[in-house]
Amino acid sequence: MKIGIIDEYDIDLIEALKFLNFEFYYFLFDSEERRRYYNIFLLPFSELEKYYKELDFILNLSDLKLDLEKVINKIDELSLIDREKMYVYRIERSFFDNVIYFPYVINNNIPRVKIEKIFENKNRKVVLILCDKISLEVVGVITLLSKEFEIYIYGILDLNTSNSKGIYFLKRKLEKKELIKLLKYVDIVIDFSKNKFYRELLYAALLNKPILTVKDFKNFPKLVIDEKISEKICKLIKKNYVYDISENLIENSRKIIEEELSKLSRRANKD
Repeated sequence: MKIGIIDEYDIDLIEALKFLNFEFYYFLFDSEERRRYYNIFLLPFSELEKYYKELDFILNLSDLKLDLEKVINKIDELSLIDREKMYVYRIERSFFDNVIYFPYVINNNIPRVKIEKIFENKNRKVVLILCDKISLEVVGVITLLSKEFEIYIYGILDLNTSNSKGIYFLKRKLEKKELIKLLKYVDIVIDFSKNKFYRELLYAALLNKPILTVKDFKNFPKLVIDEKISEKICKLIKKNYVYDISENLIENSRKIIEEELSKLSRRANKD
């Protein structure tokens, strides 16, 4: 069975797929790379049109919300689009016909990274805020926390945002080692994004960092914003956290992915 995957470059996912008994066409948003890696063809997203008819299914694993017309934007006759080919990336179990469970995949072999002296000598607790825009809620939380905590903000790539005393914007996408270094440094992660930063949260969980999120994510406590949030954060930082993210680790996720794709294969054969 030939599976099309739409995603950004994700080495952990590639490592999970390479031992499965399927052929993958991995269409990259963030690269023009063209090469074969085990059973995986790495291809630019722009080449999806060329392979569309060969693929049995297409899985959109990207954070980007894409309807089928945008994905197959070079096919003139939209009536020729096979809508059964498109499946949606979901973190939780789902029972819709066109949705399968496909875990966010992470490698539990955390790379060793050097922590600079500035990290070792920090004199305040550090909050990492994950968000892709500055909302009133984000501003409110920053205002409540800025006197007591050092704050890092990740996910906003707007060059017009500027650092101020104790508040720092990370204005580019971090590589895995950089992300691990940042997560080792911070004391708590607060996530304001409903659709992004799943892998960042999973790595934070692997490092046993306290997490608050707006996502409906079964593994992590819900973010509730009120005037006592600073007090809540101080209490959370003092606790020892161990999260159950076993389904997302490469060795376990392979079995889940294989099972889900096999279901698709059996259903396609019935049809």
